[in-house]
Amino acid sequence: GKPTSEISPSLPPGKVKLRERFVESEPIRAPGAMSECYIKGKFDALIAFDDGTFGIVDYKTSDAKEEHAEFYRRQLSAYAYALEHPGPKALAFAPVTRLGLFVVTPARFEATGQNETAFINRTTWMDVPRDDAAFMTLLGEVMAVLEAPSPPPSAEDCPICGYRAKVRAFEAE
Repeated sequence: GKPTSEISPSLPPGKVKLRERFVESEPIRAPGAMSECYIKGKFDALIAFDDGTFGIVDYKTSDAKEEHAEFYRRQLSAYAYALEHPGPKALAFAPVTRLGLFVVTPARFEATGQNETAFINRTTWMDVPRDDAAFMTLLGEVMAVLEAPSPPPSAEDCPICGYRAKVRAFEAE
C-alpha cells in the first residue's frame, strides 16, 4: 500500500493496508437504550502504522474546512468502534489511534500533451479527534428517538435534525 508519508508527513510511519471495506460491530446497547443496535458502514482506507496501531481515512474532494473534521468525526468514530468491537466474521483491527480526512482540492486543469489533460490538486490531511464518549451519547440520543412511541416534532435546536440538515448541505457542496 501507499506509505503514510505520501498522505501526510504528520502521520506516523505506516502503509495503507485496506481500501473500501465494510465494517460491522457487535451489538451495542447505548446509554439509556432498551434495544441494541449495531454499526455497519464502509470506510475509504485503513492505515496500518509501523507501531501496530491503525488509522481510518475518509477521502474528500472539496476545500479543506475545519468544520469538515468535526462533521465527519461521528462517521469515523463509528468505523473505529466497529473495527475495535467487531461482529462475527467482521473485520477486526485494534487499536485505532488516528482518524482523518484526506482532502483533495482541484486547483487547476492543464493540457499535458496531445489529447491529454490533467487536474492539478492540492492535498490536505486533517486530523479528526476521536471522542468515544460523544459518539456513545449521540448513539443514545438516536436510540431514544427510534424507541419513542412516535417521532418527536422537528425543532430547529434538535441536534439530530440539525445533523440531517448539515448532511444535506455537505452533499450539495
